[in-house]
Amino acid sequence: MSGSSLFASLGAALHFFPSPPSSLRVSGSVATSLSVLSAFETELASRLEQLKLTDEAGYVSAAWLCQAIDVALSMHSYTEAFVPDLQLSVTQGNGKWLDEYLDGSVKLLDVCNVLRDSVDDVQKYRTFLDSALHSLENGSMGKAQLLRANRALLKSIGALKRRNEDLAQQNQRRIKLETCSSMLRRIGEKFDLADICKGNFFGVVYAAQITTVFVCGVLAAALCVKSRGSLSTLSIAGQAPWVFSLSSLQQRVKEQLDKKKPKGTHNLLNELEREESSVYNLQDLIEKTLLKQSFPLRDEQAKDITQAVDNIRKSSGDVGAILTTLEQRMSELFRMLISSRLILLDIYTYSRFDLSYSYRL
Repeated sequence: MSGSSLFASLGAALHFFPSPPSSLRVSGSVATSLSVLSAFETELASRLEQLKLTDEAGYVSAAWLCQAIDVALSMHSYTEAFVPDLQLSVTQGNGKWLDEYLDGSVKLLDVCNVLRDSVDDVQKYRTFLDSALHSLENGSMGKAQLLRANRALLKSIGALKRRNEDLAQQNQRRIKLETCSSMLRRIGEKFDLADICKGNFFGVVYAAQITTVFVCGVLAAALCVKSRGSLSTLSIAGQAPWVFSLSSLQQRVKEQLDKKKPKGTHNLLNELEREESSVYNLQDLIEKTLLKQSFPLRDEQAKDITQAVDNIRKSSGDVGAILTTLEQRMSELFRMLISSRLILLDIYTYSRFDLSYSYRL
């Protein structure tokens, strides 16, 4: 890629995202003030503390995950303010972190793709559910309608159960999904912790990436069907306030996920868990009604089914909206990771050119 095309792509990618707040912008060509770095770290700590304010059950909800992704997006956008300092650090020989980040960014992009596909799989399950509800909302509730609705509900329930089998047939995707947590943990561990603890400006890159690793790990655990493992615990380096905020948040989320696993649900995500319960209740109600062979239905029987359908419709509407938002946030994160990678590639190219030019002199 030529230098001009690289800058053009970088500019287009950055234009999509909000710039850092004025409090984190730096006047002049090089951000040398440690107060700027301190402002960044304070902002990240504050955002993480806000994520801790939810009740424990909310840590594995799609709504909370959207907020967590927003934090990761913001931290990546702030990296732009520190580009001059990062360039200077690399040209002074502190470039090992850059190679490690570039390697980790490729893996993060891969993880984001897997997570987006998993959210799309859940949307397909909801297509079967909509078909079942449609069968009960049109015309009278005769035996034919109940049989048709029951078949659709069984397909809907089976769609979630079959996700493991489908992923098993697509070996590469299955491996990526089931090992997301360990893969993400390894990304964080590859950084040079000694350099990070010095408080240099490339600690900003570490903060942005480790926050993204954490958020993606929670989403992977929440979307994994009948997950056998637990949320991997990241070892977070440094003494900055955000380090303690993220560590305690990580522990709270892990505890909540561990509590939910023994329940035997196919979904750890709160919104899907609630909807799954309503779907099972409706399917059970229809099967009992069919076994009685009492047609036409009494008003009380029809009312019970109608109420069950209404309950699902209400929860489904909320689930559909929040899953769509989650899908959009994941796409934004994917684009932001590309943008961040372009920034680092630009720094990498700049440093190599500078070193080559100095050598010729």
